[in-house]
Amino acid sequence: MSGVERKIFEILVHEHKESAISIEDFLDLYGADIIARDQEYVARVKADIEKRPYTKRAQILEALINEQIELSDWFGPEAQTITPADFDDFRNGVDIAVEFEGEEGFKHLALGVDVTSNTAQLADKLGQVKKRILNGKLTVMKYFKSERSNIRGELGNIPNLVVGASGELIQELSELWLSANNARIRKDNAGLSQESIDSQRRLAREAQKKLAGHRTKVLVLNEMKIQLETFIPFAAKNGQEGAAAKFSQLLEMVNELLTDTEISVNDQIKNQQDQFFLGLAEQLKAFEGIAVPE
Repeated sequence: MSGVERKIFEILVHEHKESAISIEDFLDLYGADIIARDQEYVARVKADIEKRPYTKRAQILEALINEQIELSDWFGPEAQTITPADFDDFRNGVDIAVEFEGEEGFKHLALGVDVTSNTAQLADKLGQVKKRILNGKLTVMKYFKSERSNIRGELGNIPNLVVGASGELIQELSELWLSANNARIRKDNAGLSQESIDSQRRLAREAQKKLAGHRTKVLVLNEMKIQLETFIPFAAKNGQEGAAAKFSQLLEMVNELLTDTEISVNDQIKNQQDQFFLGLAEQLKAFEGIAVPE
């Protein structure tokens, strides 16, 4: 990782993880034995994944997407993020849970965030999604908690999508984030003139504006769109009308968000050439043939 990425990992990713659901808060629901078993599982997985350097970039992207959904309404004004417990991250592939409040009540989305363009790894992730569709159960969060919907405990039947970006894009986003948050990071303006302080604040506002309208929003939405356009007919073909309906509702929302968002032709080209997007599109073309894990 670059120095900029290390800095954002130390600050933003740490803050993001601090906001995660704690499984200890569910002791009354599951009991001490189940909580202890799940904690042991998390510890084993953590020991393994910390050896993989690419996971840190995925965590940076995860924290950035999470923040922009909240600050810049990337998924609309009714969307609120919930940072899952490590258990649901590792066991169920949920890096970000999104809760939407609408006239028909609450809807939920589970996002798995990745930075790999490795087609084999993407095939494994999509194979898990395929298995859930065929089982008609979609994704489960064992440790779910929301103040808005008053849901606490296991939440099932959540649509699960995989989103990601190239390493180059994560570097670009990291640089913008540091510029937008420079004053908060420095904390001490001693020795700076008022002119310098005003200049820093102006640059920070400009950087935050660029983050809010960054092409990454459209990239993520288009990644969601091409998955949903693949999953809907697959679910219907295999008799999973409930899953197809949930995916269709989500696709309608994604299309509305894309209609309301404009980016330049140059940014559109950059998104289409993103290595993660290309790898995802390639795997979705072969979705019918992707192996289902046991």
